[in-house]
Amino acid sequence: MKRVCVSLTTLALLMALPVFAQGGADGYDLMSVKAGLMRGNINTNRPESFSGGAHIVLKASDGTKPEMPIKATTITFTWKEGQTTPALIKMEGNVDIRHPDAKITAQRADWNLESGDLVFTGNPVMDSPALKG
Repeated sequence: MKRVCVSLTTLALLMALPVFAQGGADGYDLMSVKAGLMRGNINTNRPESFSGGAHIVLKASDGTKPEMPIKATTITFTWKEGQTTPALIKMEGNVDIRHPDAKITAQRADWNLESGDLVFTGNPVMDSPALKG
């Protein structure tokens, strides 16, 4: 049985606050989360980490984009003071991202939302119709 530890404030944040909205994460502005353990800061109303098998699904509120599932053993968020979007998202352990244009797996991924860089390390494998041939 999985145990979920989350404050009511963090739970409300996860349901109501589109974490990626202002970061413009490829047009996704909503997310749903499943994890064995969720940690958040009640003072800042921000998620800090999802562990024990984290599964995030990014969604576009207008429904114009297919959902983008992201899985990893652990996902941690780094925030800058006064920002409403995380500066960095680190994914570790069996990272699996299903972007509409490609499937990417690796042992680790670092997503810098300020620069837009998404760096995969630890045996990264990318499968994309655009790369065939």
